[in-house]
Amino acid sequence: MFESPENPKMIYLTGQGNEELLDLHRALEAAFTNKTHDARSFRPHVVLAKLKKAKWLALSPAPKVEKVVNLGESIDEVVLYESLSIDGKRTYEPIDTFPLS
Repeated sequence: MFESPENPKMIYLTGQGNEELLDLHRALEAAFTNKTHDARSFRPHVVLAKLKKAKWLALSPAPKVEKVVNLGESIDEVVLYESLSIDGKRTYEPIDTFPLS
């Protein structure tokens, strides 16, 4: 799924939240930020790819991703990453791992 078909920035899978995921989201937010968000805005997701706009626009014709994928996967841990910009490049460093079992 694209964030926005007109201006794609990433391809990601998204799923339905549940109370346990919302509780984890709230706990991580409270521990690591001073922000609070409406729980309804939380969408669990997995980023598959980040896109550079110029490279995407250079594709002719631009690919269309319209397929809905039903995927069931057990998750046994959550890894919290810090997003860093080093020498103009985005990198992601793991901060901590949280077992779910």
